[in-house]
Amino acid sequence: MKNLTLEAPATGAFLSDITSETLLYPVRQEPRKGASAFETLLLHTVSHELRTPFSIIQSSAELLEMMRVDPMVTEQARVIMREIKQVTDLMNRLVQFSRWEPGALADNQQPADIEKATRDCIGNGFSPWKDGRHVAYKLTGKPRDVRLDPVIFQLVLRNLVENACKYSTGKRPPLVRLHYAQASWSVSVRDYGIGIPDADLARLFKPFSRGSNVGDTPGLGLGLRIAHYLVNNFCGTLTLTSREGKGTTATATFLYR
Repeated sequence: MKNLTLEAPATGAFLSDITSETLLYPVRQEPRKGASAFETLLLHTVSHELRTPFSIIQSSAELLEMMRVDPMVTEQARVIMREIKQVTDLMNRLVQFSRWEPGALADNQQPADIEKATRDCIGNGFSPWKDGRHVAYKLTGKPRDVRLDPVIFQLVLRNLVENACKYSTGKRPPLVRLHYAQASWSVSVRDYGIGIPDADLARLFKPFSRGSNVGDTPGLGLGLRIAHYLVNNFCGTLTLTSREGKGTTATATFLYR
């Protein structure tokens, strides 16, 4: 076993315990104050530039729905409108959260039903996944409302589940487990796919970093980085446990607040 101290670009220092199977990123220490000027400017610019094309897509979909040309066309128009609404809502939240200091986000959230948010996330896009597999779901412990924005939580979960599905093609479906313990709650995503080589573990939370064994599987190397950043800013912990050729488990853990 060896210990490394890694610098996370958006959130300060993290102590990582690396073995042949596990990479642990604990709760952040000494968070920096707010997002950087560049990150905030980039977020606001992207949000602004996407609003016009999203409005056009939304209007076109509404028109298709009203025309009722074909039942299948009408249904797809409704899917487009639902997805546009979700993305727009997400952008608005990210812009709003960029004005908060890291760590303050969790203290300014209303109680939410994360169990429902988990089921909805799995049902909208992962059951079935593109290859026909249905992501499995398991609930343990007694559900309770927690103070965490459900839209941001679903963004984290979508990134983790999408990775699990992409890198386990031809294997058994990934498993999402939501667990309510006495002092904390967690959501884990386990896949049975290609796993992560030992040499790659330490850098996978950095932007545009991917495993050396991904082959032709499409991706930008941003999913884990986004999930890590959001979990960290809500005072959570994101851990990866992986064995090459056997699969990976990503777990986000939060204290009750």
